[in-house]
Order: sequence, then structure tokens, then C-alpha cells
Amino acid sequence: MIEDKFPMNYFKMSFSPKKMFLGRDSLRWYQKMVIVFFLLSLMLIPISIQSKNVPSIKLDALYPKLVQQLKTEPSNKKLLKEISIVDGKLMGKSSDIKSSNIVINPEKTDQASLTNNVVFFSDRLELVDGEKTIKIAYDEDLTIHGIASMEEFISFVEENWNEQTVFYRTIGYTFLIGMLVLVSSVFLIFGTSLFIYLTRKNDLSSIKTYREATNLVMNALFIPTLVSAIFGMFHYDVSLMLTIQALGLAIIILLIFVKTKFNDKLVTV
Repeated sequence: MIEDKFPMNYFKMSFSPKKMFLGRDSLRWYQKMVIVFFLLSLMLIPISIQSKNVPSIKLDALYPKLVQQLKTEPSNKKLLKEISIVDGKLMGKSSDIKSSNIVINPEKTDQASLTNNVVFFSDRLELVDGEKTIKIAYDEDLTIHGIASMEEFISFVEENWNEQTVFYRTIGYTFLIGMLVLVSSVFLIFGTSLFIYLTRKNDLSSIKTYREATNLVMNALFIPTLVSAIFGMFHYDVSLMLTIQALGLAIIILLIFVKTKFNDKLVTV
């Protein structure tokens, strides 16, 4: 009989509690690493699909003081009406109207001292608040014509900045959630393995090494992870996905114990 090679042996073991137990010493360390990243990839599928819906960032969350001053200072609204952006370029280099928070084409020597300001350059718009700076490049379709209030201007900045940074925010969001899932999965694997490894003190248990315990857990983790990933595609909730994965693993481990009692002599395939 031809023995199945990796990874086919892993998938065949993952659908039978008895085979999961009997195959608890079938994976080498590098194969376990491959399995961990494979399971992580399954969990990341719904996260990647939903990443296009990454939440927008509100301007007042980043610049609360600047937003408040923009709304309350009348001079800001007056100067804003004097500004025109056409074909991706700022029209006019200056204005006689002075504003507390809006600056047009400041000199380089003055830029370092700007705080709580909206700065219009010839090719971009910057929001400056101490060390934080948001940059919005002008494109041919960008215009502030028709903006009648500072609330509309703030919404305009939010919309354009979120649109121009969606790629970076998506990458960052996916990375952070991916790290959360990875850490959770690693703790789940090694924590459950430790619990199973402790059964070695029972004379009836055939599990004698931590390596066997981790192999058994990885065998048992495929189905819960697959179910969790499929669930996440239809109802995206990371915490619920992790709960399904952990609960599913507990159920599979319980089934393995019921079928095998963790004893090779009691197993009949």
C-alpha cells in the first residue's frame, strides 16, 4: 500500500477522529509550520474580502483641536471662499483675508512653526497639527467650489484623504487583524497541546511527547478553521470567527477522546 505524502496525509487524517489520533506523529516540524500558515491563510480569506470595507477615519479623531477651531473661527470660512482649485492646481497664491487656521502657500521658513492649520500649497493640501500631518494631493477632479460651510469642508477632506489612503489603510488593517489571528491561533495550538500533553501522566494515555500533542491538535484544527473561514465570508466578525475556531477545536478533541480514549490499544480503524 502506497503511503500518502504531505500534505495529502494531513487532509486525509483531518476528517476522522481515529485517524487524527493515530497520525499524531506524522508531521515534521517544518510541516507543522506550513500547516500553521495554511490555517492562518484560511482565516485571512474573509478578512481580505472584507478589507475593501475598511472603516473610514474621521478627521476629528485625528485633529480634534483643529476641527474645533475650523468650525468656530469665522475667518476660516471667509478665506476658504477665496480659494480655488482648477485642474489639480491652486489658483491664486495669496489673499488679503487673514485666517486663524487656513494658510495659503507659506514660506519655507514659516512652515516649521505651523500648528493646527490647513495649508494650501500649489499641488497639495496639508493638515498640520504638531507632529501629525495629512497630505491630500490635488487631482484634476478635485475642487472645493460649492463648499458653503466648514462642516462641508471637513467632510470633503475626510472623503478625499480616505480615498487616497485606502490602499495603505487596507494593508495596515489586514496586517493588524492577521497578527491578531496568528497570535490567537498559536496560543490555541500550544495551549491545547499542553493540556493534552499532561494526559501522559495517565497510564492509559498513549500520548507521551509534546510533539505528538501538537501534531494531534493541528490534525483536529483543520475542520474548525475551515468552518470558521466559510462563516466569516458570509458574516464577517473576527471575534466570532476565533470563537468558532476555538469551540470547534474543543469539540473535535472531545470526539477524539470519545473514540480513542487517547489509547492506541483501544483504536480500531
